[in-house]
Amino acid sequence: MARQHHNHLLVLPWAEPGKWVFQNADTYSNTAVCSVPELHVKRSIPNVLRCTVKIARRIKPNDCLVTWEASAAIATSFAIRVTGAKNPWVALGILPKSTHRRVNGLLSSSLKRASIVTCFSRADIPTLHMCTGVHAHDVSPTVWQQTDRPLTKKSKDWVSVGDSNRDDMTLARAAEDSGIIVDRFTRKVSVLSPAIACHLHCKADDIDNAFHTYMHHLAILKSTAFASGFSIAVRAGFARQLLIASDTPHMRELITDGENGLLVNVGDTDHLANVIRAVMRGDVDIDRLSGALHDGCREEHTYPVLRRHIEKMVAMCS
Repeated sequence: MARQHHNHLLVLPWAEPGKWVFQNADTYSNTAVCSVPELHVKRSIPNVLRCTVKIARRIKPNDCLVTWEASAAIATSFAIRVTGAKNPWVALGILPKSTHRRVNGLLSSSLKRASIVTCFSRADIPTLHMCTGVHAHDVSPTVWQQTDRPLTKKSKDWVSVGDSNRDDMTLARAAEDSGIIVDRFTRKVSVLSPAIACHLHCKADDIDNAFHTYMHHLAILKSTAFASGFSIAVRAGFARQLLIASDTPHMRELITDGENGLLVNVGDTDHLANVIRAVMRGDVDIDRLSGALHDGCREEHTYPVLRRHIEKMVAMCS
């Protein structure tokens, strides 16, 4: 547990998760949330400067700063530099996405001001060190807010949600070969195929329905240097969907093939099509796999789990 004289200022891209993390947590009634959604909408210099000023105005001498993801970490680093603050700082969930030297240099100089740095995946730790020279101390759990929405019988078959590092070409070819239609919820069309029905710029309720009304979720990824698809896998778990995902080092940390989901070789159209056909033939125990993923998410990927992780990280640097 962190020292009692510290307050906690969470710098997050969204306001709601801050409330979810610390809901019903009496010991953390002294936690404030500074929401900076502008950093995710548009990562321009003016937006970064506006967010830097917003964060700087919220920092108090006895705060322990907790940031979420790289954009909030960079703006917080600027705010610390501007104010001359000496506060302890935990930078959670840093994804080493960029291959640009300038971006990695900026991230490196920012994170070196942090007391504790974490990634979302163990596979990201050596990548972060290689790109920035920064060593991550731990792995932060990927979480999603559970809801009271009852699980109903799913009326639709195949869905794929998300944008980061998705391999839509392999997905489309496998869908065509196996004769299925995949509803693809995304921000932009990356491939034209009669087997892919794109739903663009959907509202949060539409995305939520994509998890609750479809039986099978396809998280088909390119070979990646960061933890793509983690939040999708967790949401699929809470919704009791059968998850079929690409066999990346990162996804292997969440999914064990044949135990709580199905893994397919990266970029392997034939392998994916064969797995889809096996599901269609009834050769896969969907209830067992989806139930195992659901149980694992309830144990390891909830907001109380993240809160305890944050408490541990804060205690290390306080």
